Amino acid sequence: MLARRQLFPGRNYLHQLQLILAVLGTPPPALLAAVGAERVRAYLQSFPPRPPLPLEALFGEVGAKEPAALALLGRMLRFDPRERVGAEEALGDPFLAKYHDPEDEPECVPAFDF
Repeated sequence: MLARRQLFPGRNYLHQLQLILAVLGTPPPALLAAVGAERVRAYLQSFPPRPPLPLEALFGEVGAKEPAALALLGRMLRFDPRERVGAEEALGDPFLAKYHDPEDEPECVPAFDF
């Protein structure tokens, strides 16, 4: 939304993963070790180590005008789901404060429990 275009416009799932890796960098070894599917782990390990791209570089002038948006996006774009901001927490982020009304945001009841 910041750039008024898709962030990862992959032509297929492999291309989309390549685009994601170009921005987020390669996953750390500890996270790769947790990948259950051997083929997926091998594919991810086939990429040379790469640091994350600063979001400011990706969004340029637009990002410079919206540092709070970049900060929230940075919290959303994490490989490790334990580090990734959840929907409820994201709604409380300063960038979304003007849209956030805790009294008018129902919570979804889980359909079932694993």
